[in-house]
Amino acid sequence: MKARLIVIALGGLFLLFAIVPLAMQSSAQASTLGVQPDPLDTGVQETPSCQAILTRAMDTLKNVCSDLGRNKACYGHDTVKAELRSDNVRFDSLGDIVPIQMVKKITTSALDLQRGTWGLSLLKLQANLPDTLPGQNVTFLIYGDISIQNLSGNMQSFYFTSGLGDLKCNETPNSGILIKSPNHTQVTFTANGVQITMASTVLLRAEKGRAMDVQLIEGHANVRTKSGATTLVSGQHVSVSLGGSNGLEPQGKPSAPKSAPSNPALAPVVRSAENISQGSSSSGLPTATSGLPATQNAAPAIATVAPTSANLPIPETPTLTVAPVEATATQAPIAAPTNTTVPQAPSEVPPTLVPMAVTDVPPATDVPPTADQNPAPTAQSAPTSAPPATDQGVQPLPTPAS
Repeated sequence: MKARLIVIALGGLFLLFAIVPLAMQSSAQASTLGVQPDPLDTGVQETPSCQAILTRAMDTLKNVCSDLGRNKACYGHDTVKAELRSDNVRFDSLGDIVPIQMVKKITTSALDLQRGTWGLSLLKLQANLPDTLPGQNVTFLIYGDISIQNLSGNMQSFYFTSGLGDLKCNETPNSGILIKSPNHTQVTFTANGVQITMASTVLLRAEKGRAMDVQLIEGHANVRTKSGATTLVSGQHVSVSLGGSNGLEPQGKPSAPKSAPSNPALAPVVRSAENISQGSSSSGLPTATSGLPATQNAAPAIATVAPTSANLPIPETPTLTVAPVEATATQAPIAAPTNTTVPQAPSEVPPTLVPMAVTDVPPATDVPPTADQNPAPTAQSAPTSAPPATDQGVQPLPTPAS
């Protein structure tokens, strides 16, 4: 009996020592071949996931906000929150559109990798554009961690702050407001107490109590405070110190312009704003891609009209082809519709109104100075039987004296 128990105990120990190593080996193999730990826990996100979120966000913005009208705000991509001036309007779902006058404040969210969200809001504003350009708008593309407060009601004057964005994703540009004017048209607005005049694309970022950065993507710009002003060319940026009671008032003049650092992640945002801005010109007005004002765009259509005799001016010297009459000194030139409608004289008589017949008219030295003297017709004068040209407003030739 004791021998049997000893055998069983030894068998159990053998199985224990055999199974445990196998289990550990299987666990290691599962760890190697199975699902890897969530990259979110490592602090680094794989590139395809970041790019997929940004691409989906931009596509959604284009689909739901492409028909946005002047002085309107659009909810472009989750997540966006708004403080409105009325409870009768909504701005909490994709594609929601409200008049800009109803907006007190808009807040967009930074990239959230776990939720797959990246806040986008699109504004199309008149700013100081004239009413004669109804199809043209200034485009505001607000993306990432942004809070913007509408001070003037039409967003021509506003306060804003921006966060740094999600540093886990290299494809994400730092949060900001991209502003584009139509067709390089010069517009002016005030951001955080700083007057900015620009044409055509700028990027704004601001940290409360620190500084606001103005980067010129394309065109030219002027940045002005009460203490001074700076002019930018494409590829430059300036900063303005911020402070005051709200941390968003300019402190001193803008810095000297410097070359802006390269940021490839910003390219998709710029392209998206460009495409949407072009869509606002669908009414027939020129777009930024033409690079020409409306009058130049129309020029080719005018240039294709071939000149004809009907397009040429009618000579204003009909008195050279008729006998001198005193009344013709004050008579207005006759404007025939075309040369083909002028009545022609008999073949042996030179035409009376066609300029080509000038060579057949007697020299001016043979013409008497006044109409009181009725000269005898020469060999080249029109006979009395020629049809009168009174229907063209010219007096008939006088009858030769007997």
